[in-house]
Amino acid sequence: MSNQVYTGVTARPYQLLCVVCSIGQGVDRPENDKVSRLLEAVKAERRANADAERKYPLPDPLKPDYSQAAAQKQALAQADLSTALLEKYKGEVAETHGLTSDQLDEIIMEGFTKDWPSPPRE
Repeated sequence: MSNQVYTGVTARPYQLLCVVCSIGQGVDRPENDKVSRLLEAVKAERRANADAERKYPLPDPLKPDYSQAAAQKQALAQADLSTALLEKYKGEVAETHGLTSDQLDEIIMEGFTKDWPSPPRE
């Protein structure tokens, strides 16, 4: 048995993140392509939600003219537009990569089950 003491490596948190983010870069693997497609699909979803929120913003409940009925109507319109835009934007991502919508959905599900990274919020 050895009495050798291991002191470890000193690293700042951002250095660890750089190491984690760079894993797999420069390596030509099919999974890397799938991860990048997943990241694009997540960005498409965020874009669809943001566009819908801009077009149909929810009313401020603290304002005197607030109406629950108006808020529900706005929320439904926002959800409908978000869904339509998501299909459009995901279709664009799929087309860019020569995929069908079903293939892109399979990649998205694989990414969630394998806990692939999500892009940072912009």
